[in-house]
Amino acid sequence: MKIRLRKLLLRTLALLVGAGLLLAMVGFSLFRSDPSWYRRVQLTEEEQSAGQQRLFDRLAALRNEVGRQQAASMTRPTDPATTRPTFDIEITENELNGVLMRWGATDPRTRAILAEIDEPHVRFLPGRIEFAGRSKSLDSIVSIEATVSEGDDGLARLQLGRPWAGRLPLSRSLVEGPAEKMLATMRASKRVPESIVDSLASFAAGEETAAVVPLVSSLQGEGLLPALVEKLTVGEGTLKATLRTVE
Repeated sequence: MKIRLRKLLLRTLALLVGAGLLLAMVGFSLFRSDPSWYRRVQLTEEEQSAGQQRLFDRLAALRNEVGRQQAASMTRPTDPATTRPTFDIEITENELNGVLMRWGATDPRTRAILAEIDEPHVRFLPGRIEFAGRSKSLDSIVSIEATVSEGDDGLARLQLGRPWAGRLPLSRSLVEGPAEKMLATMRASKRVPESIVDSLASFAAGEETAAVVPLVSSLQGEGLLPALVEKLTVGEGTLKATLRTVE
C-alpha cells in the first residue's frame, strides 16, 4: 500500500513538474515572439528626413495660426460667450515614425528617453494607437495600446491599456513607474500647464481621459497653451484632430 501511494505521489509530482516545464516553455515562446500585428518600420534616411520636414512645417503653420488668433483676441474685447478658436492638425504614421527614428539617433534628450528601446514606432489603426519597440533588457517586443472614443460632451477620450512583452501581458507598474518620474519633473519645472500634467497622469494610470495637449504660439513669451481635443479620428496610418484652447 505504501509503495503504491509512493508511486502515485511520484507520478503526480512528475506530472506537475512536466506541466510546469511545458507552461514555462510556452510562456517563454510567447514572451519572445513578435505580436501578430507587429511590423518593423522600413524608412530610408531620405524618407525619415522628408517625413520629419513635412511634420515640422505643419506644426510651424499651426504655431503661427495659434499666434495669429492670440494676437487678434488681444485687440478686441473679451466676450465670455465667445467660442474659443479651434485648430485642425493631421499627422501620418510615417511622419511621426520618421521623427522618432531620426531624433532617436541624433537628439540627446530623445536618446535618453528611448535608451531601453530599439526600433521605436507608432501605428495608427482605426480607433486605436499602438506604441511598440524592442526592449533591450527584456529582449522582446514591448507594446502598449491606447483606444480612442468620444464622450457625451463631444470631447475625445483616450485610455491606455496594459503593456505586453511579445504576446504576454505585463504589469502596469512598468508604465506607471517611469510616468511618475516624468510627471514629477514636469510639475517641478512649472513650465507645463497643470491641466496638461493632470491629463497625462490620468492617462498613464489607465483611466479614460479627456486629452489635454500643449499648443505652441508664435507669440514670444506665451509658453505652452493647453488645448482640449474636440475631435480625434484615427484611421489606417493617419491621425486627425481638432484642438480647442482653454484657459
